[in-house]
Amino acid sequence: MTVHEQLTETKFGMGAALPIPGYQVERKIAEGGTAEVFEGREALGSRKVAIKVLHSRLLNSKPEYKRLVTEGEIGCKLAPHPNVVETIGFGKASQRPFVVLELLPGQTLREVLRERNQLTEREIFKLARAVGTGLKFLHDQKIFHKDVKPENVMLDGQGMIKIIDLGFGECQAGLNFNFLGRRLDGSPSYMAPEYIRSKKPSAATDLYALGCMLYEAAAGRTPLMGASDKEVLGKQLNMGIRPAPIGELNKSLS
Repeated sequence: MTVHEQLTETKFGMGAALPIPGYQVERKIAEGGTAEVFEGREALGSRKVAIKVLHSRLLNSKPEYKRLVTEGEIGCKLAPHPNVVETIGFGKASQRPFVVLELLPGQTLREVLRERNQLTEREIFKLARAVGTGLKFLHDQKIFHKDVKPENVMLDGQGMIKIIDLGFGECQAGLNFNFLGRRLDGSPSYMAPEYIRSKKPSAATDLYALGCMLYEAAAGRTPLMGASDKEVLGKQLNMGIRPAPIGELNKSLS
């Protein structure tokens, strides 16, 4: 039986321990609006893993359900890469989809920026190289991430930088907001104008998001800000609005 077949046969209920054949679930390590994340270990080895499970209340939410299934499907097709989280397996248990991922140490870039507001110039160059390399790997496989942002980059402080969350890659489901009569995937502060207009992702739209993220890491704020998603998206489309020069917001950069 393959790992995927084992995962698909798994059954568990609300509040119960999470029995996954081939893995020993140890503790919950995170919980968000979409999923719970558990730390586990391979039953026949010492490797630790992260197990991401859709909240039961979202079983009837087609976009969120599809997003987690997509994350597993895309991730399992990829060869290991030093700048992209490794997907080990995925399946469905009691109708709840879940994904088994490598357990990454450290923090997301968002957590780092909350603590420090800005990165050093050397850290910014390192971040650009690592995330750019990871995106090139995905693009070479004809996969567009569609949600590059600080929440989706992991750092361990020792040199590891990895892109996480492939849930929007090649996924047609929408998320949370509607603009110009269309539902859009991703996060407004990092969306390229051409994607907002056409909803057609490309390598360029991922690189635009990377540029916005690097601006934020350097300046301590996103390039274009607003009181609502709609306002931010409107500013992204307005070529007459320019972000403040980074040098004005961070005097320490060359």
